[in-house]
Amino acid sequence: GLERLKDGEVLLDPAAFPYRDQVRSAAGPLFQLLSGRPGLEGLFLEDKGVSFSFHYRACADPALARAMILEAMEDLDGAKGLRVMEARRAVELRPPLEADKGTALMALAAEFGLRGLFYLGDDHTDVSAFRALRAWGESTGGRGLAVAVVSPGAPEEAQREADFTLEGVPGV
Repeated sequence: GLERLKDGEVLLDPAAFPYRDQVRSAAGPLFQLLSGRPGLEGLFLEDKGVSFSFHYRACADPALARAMILEAMEDLDGAKGLRVMEARRAVELRPPLEADKGTALMALAAEFGLRGLFYLGDDHTDVSAFRALRAWGESTGGRGLAVAVVSPGAPEEAQREADFTLEGVPGV
């Protein structure tokens, strides 16, 4: 919800710019603290420009890694006031803005005057887009289809919120 691709260029939400330094100054020390802990071997940090994702999919015990990351984010003073969002085997530290895949999808629909939308997703972060798509259809009369891509580890919530499911990438 904080970035989009247009003409091959990644564009960041201008409302997020004032938080870039705060997010960056929290993410670096947090990663340093976490990367030295037993159980977090395999943790990697993704710099997304105005947010940072702590990916724990390669950690031996993903549930333990998730809990350790969330606890460290709660305890770090520099992260206070920032938004923490979970994704599939990742925790994201981001600006405290009401921006997600749902708000991004609605902005695109408005910008391009769309009357129909098709959305594929396989993550917790896609649920907001599924819900926004449903609300958009009800309020505008537009037609939309939310499709959850099912694979091992895919969140059940996404499957419940979708209009339709497909089995993995081959199903798509």
